[in-house]
Amino acid sequence: MILFSNSASSSSSDSPWSTAPSLSLPGGLVLNGRPGCMTIRMPPFPFLSIASLFGVMLFSASDALAGEAVDAEPVSQDVRLHCQVIASFLPGVVTSIAKVILGDSKQGQTILSMAFLTWSSVVATAMSDRLMPQDMSLDMFQSKDKDMGKRQLIINQDKRWWNDTASKVHHLLKRILSIGIHSHWKLRLSVCQFAKMLLQNCNQSLENCVPLLVDVLVAHLNDDYKQVSVFSRQALDSFSVIVVARGSGSLISMFEDNIHSLATRLPRVVRTADDTVRLPTLDLLVGYLRLLGPRISSLLSSSAHLKRLSQALLQILEIDLSDIRIMEKHSAVLGSSTESALYHPVTEETFGHSHYRLQFRHFNDDHIKAAVIKSIRLLGCYGDLSLLVDHFADYFTQSSHWQKQAVLIVNELVRGCAQIGLDCSEDGFLHCSVNSKEAIEEHIMSLLSEYVSESHWHVPTTIDTRMEDFRANQSSRSLAAINVASPNGLSAQTLNSNTILVCLLLDGIAGFAEVLGQHFDALLMTALYPILEKLGDSKGVISQTALDTLTVICQCCGYSSMNDLICHNADYLIDAVSLNLRHLDMNPTTPRVLKMMLQHCDKALLPLVDDTLHEVFTVLDGHFDDTALLLVPVLQTLVEAIHYWFPSTNRATVCEWHEGSRIHEKEKVKACSISDFLKEYCHKNLDMEDGEGGVKDEDFDQTGEQNGEADDFPEDKKEPIPGHCLLTTEVLDRCIHFVSSKNARLRLLVLSVIQHGLLILAATTDQLLPQVHKLWSPLVKRFADIEPVVLMKVTHDIINSCWWHCGVFGLQALDVLCTMAEVSGDFIRRRVVSNVWPALSTSLERMNGMSLQSGKLYKHTVNFKLQKTVLTSLDVLICELDMGDVELSEISAAVLPYLDVRQPRELQEAAVRIFKALATADPDATWLVLSDAVGCCLLPPHPCLTSVKLGTERRPKGIQYSGVVMDLVCELSCCIWRKYIM
Repeated sequence: MILFSNSASSSSSDSPWSTAPSLSLPGGLVLNGRPGCMTIRMPPFPFLSIASLFGVMLFSASDALAGEAVDAEPVSQDVRLHCQVIASFLPGVVTSIAKVILGDSKQGQTILSMAFLTWSSVVATAMSDRLMPQDMSLDMFQSKDKDMGKRQLIINQDKRWWNDTASKVHHLLKRILSIGIHSHWKLRLSVCQFAKMLLQNCNQSLENCVPLLVDVLVAHLNDDYKQVSVFSRQALDSFSVIVVARGSGSLISMFEDNIHSLATRLPRVVRTADDTVRLPTLDLLVGYLRLLGPRISSLLSSSAHLKRLSQALLQILEIDLSDIRIMEKHSAVLGSSTESALYHPVTEETFGHSHYRLQFRHFNDDHIKAAVIKSIRLLGCYGDLSLLVDHFADYFTQSSHWQKQAVLIVNELVRGCAQIGLDCSEDGFLHCSVNSKEAIEEHIMSLLSEYVSESHWHVPTTIDTRMEDFRANQSSRSLAAINVASPNGLSAQTLNSNTILVCLLLDGIAGFAEVLGQHFDALLMTALYPILEKLGDSKGVISQTALDTLTVICQCCGYSSMNDLICHNADYLIDAVSLNLRHLDMNPTTPRVLKMMLQHCDKALLPLVDDTLHEVFTVLDGHFDDTALLLVPVLQTLVEAIHYWFPSTNRATVCEWHEGSRIHEKEKVKACSISDFLKEYCHKNLDMEDGEGGVKDEDFDQTGEQNGEADDFPEDKKEPIPGHCLLTTEVLDRCIHFVSSKNARLRLLVLSVIQHGLLILAATTDQLLPQVHKLWSPLVKRFADIEPVVLMKVTHDIINSCWWHCGVFGLQALDVLCTMAEVSGDFIRRRVVSNVWPALSTSLERMNGMSLQSGKLYKHTVNFKLQKTVLTSLDVLICELDMGDVELSEISAAVLPYLDVRQPRELQEAAVRIFKALATADPDATWLVLSDAVGCCLLPPHPCLTSVKLGTERRPKGIQYSGVVMDLVCELSCCIWRKYIM
């Protein structure tokens, strides 16, 4: 076999026919038939390197033999005879090579590349268009060889043979091309060469195979390697010249027919086939659209083509509405924290990055989605935008089933007009778009007005969205679970569909900004207010999409951040908010806009919205029963923003100021005591003295009065109160009335507002203490709240560890109390002792038995979180309030049972922290309580003294203390001895 392949390749390397004339005759066919048949029947050995090398040599030899006939320009009798000889081996050769191609996928690309090239060379030689029969017969062999047996080996290439062979080659070609697009670019290039050779040499004899071969080249137009894509483009151009020269018209009609047939079967392929078939089919559509270029406009003028393409795209892009993420509430990116939402920098990393990915019903691969989007953008680039927008607008109005797909297609059509994501220069069309810039701007303005219209923009996305806040105030007075079915009969699937629709509308506005660039700044008066409404939506998907849209607008219009965007357009935003506040019942989403402005801007916005905030106060005062749930979230965002904008009143500064004020008060008391003592001492001495030089009390008093008049200093002028503190005072004055509201959700919001407001007023005592006095009475009643969700508000560390187990907010009232203790100090000490501590101690004693010897599941209950937060709050109250011995003794007695080893570990740790705080306030009493509890035995410092054993009578029974308690007693003992020794 090797000798045969080497001899064939060496003979073919010389002159075309002089060195190997026997191959052109029937006698040569007999001589070489045996090795040729053995070569055809040899099984492939793809895993052996020697066999692979032999296969490459064999295919090279066969390719060389076939190539001589193809490259021979004059069609002489010898060439015809040689082609007939090769045609005799055609069935076996092409079948054997096809088996190699369709064999093991692990064989190297070199074998497959040579197989494709050899297959095309053999077919192009045996079935070349130049050899098509006219009246050819086999009598030409009689002059050279009289042996009838040898002549019978030559096939009779009549018309029937050509037709039958073309049909069989077509069937075999479909099997070969079914392997799809290979991962190696060299093999893809070989496949393109394979198709080019057959199209150039056999476009008439294999006319039924031309669409398949054209599809191969078209599918590789979008190849990632330029060598492949450029070669495919050149091959199609050369074939187009051949078709025109032949007088068969052009390839345009063929392309149009192929697009129509492809669009017909495309939905079925996407629904039923796998990704290995879907992607090549979509690449084929993209390739045909790129080949047509500006001729797409004339293609779409045909209603049949337009309808077929539009229906195919609508069916492919059907969106999956079962994604659970559609139902999620606010995402962590937005939340309710001003600090996390402020100063969103717009960078290249954040531009164009969407946090939510649409889930399609029939596919999940991003490459398939990219191919579909590219085909739509090509339609927008080369087609008539007016025709396409009007056509898909009809689908939008006809059925709600097609609304989302129609909006998605229109968005990508608009992007395609600006050639976003397209490189039309590769297609050879530099000025490709048939739509002028003025026409595009008009279409965008029309689409924007349609997008933000009332019927589309405010579709219900949650249960009765338009009136959910109003009905929440009138329906359930507690935080009970909400039914899945909405009052107006909307199903969960309908709500999810509306949610996706709003997200697509927002994405469309982002696309408009990408297309217009800086010119979109003129449309911000129409677009910015509705986007801010959706930014404050309760659905996390909608709010996040709105945030992505604003990020794109900032990038396209030249704004550095969302703060910059809102501040530069704050004038008409504030005007719109003020107008809508006058008719709040018709515009219930207006507070969202003001809330988002405060949440995403800096303190420069505060003077601009001052009048608007006072309008909010006016509306709240006049209709507080109906509008509280709408407007109190705005007040919450306001105090959070002020607390962030003016960091001089944060917790650390408040603690330093509070500690400094305590020291100042102690020094002042100490100075006054010394002055009174000296004055009283002088009076007593002067009364006891006798004599004329004595000074009478009246003289002393007159002298003192004279000195007082002489030392009359001007009064200190009070510094003006900052404007943000006055604004916070007004907010707290409104919130006092809502602390006792019947709506649990409203009470939670109000307590959060109070907590941040107290931190803001911490540095202004004249404003703080009156507010604390006003808030104390309604706040104390919240400790007896029947709603656990109001009483409970977990601190930051507890939220991070167990927020998913229970939908509680922690001891909100206790959290506010701790904040009040931090900012006001001893001002509320007596009130805490008389009003708060009895309720807390009773709660701890009552729940002590519940947590004792409880299982692991107890940590997930509300009672456990309540116990843990009460103990944590006591730690803060002990540190901030200067409690007396009686109060500290009561606290230690209530907390002592939580040192039991049978209590949950978290409760033991909280109890240990409390005793450490008690040791800081009164180490002697704390040491005595702990020593008495554990029964310590005190060794005498001298043998003459007896030892003292504590805990014999008053030691609590049934408590098992851990070693941590003994370590704490030893630590306190060392501290006490060190204090007395020093």
